[in-house]
Amino acid sequence: MLALIDHKWDLRPLYILGTGFCIIFLNLGWQQPGDLSAYSIFNEGFKEFPKTLPADCLDRDIRTSQFWSP
Repeated sequence: MLALIDHKWDLRPLYILGTGFCIIFLNLGWQQPGDLSAYSIFNEGFKEFPKTLPADCLDRDIRTSQFWSP
């Protein structure tokens, strides 16, 4: 029965997209209290993971570096 409906309306792309979205949303999970998000903007106080390279540190290192000579 479903094969006839699929053949008549060609629902394969819709099935593939729907399955992909279901897989993504079912694997999102929930954040436990105290867990850090990979994106610091979502963390309390904008805390970052240890040993990350934030943009402001990278910018400071480039601007004060001796590698760039005017």
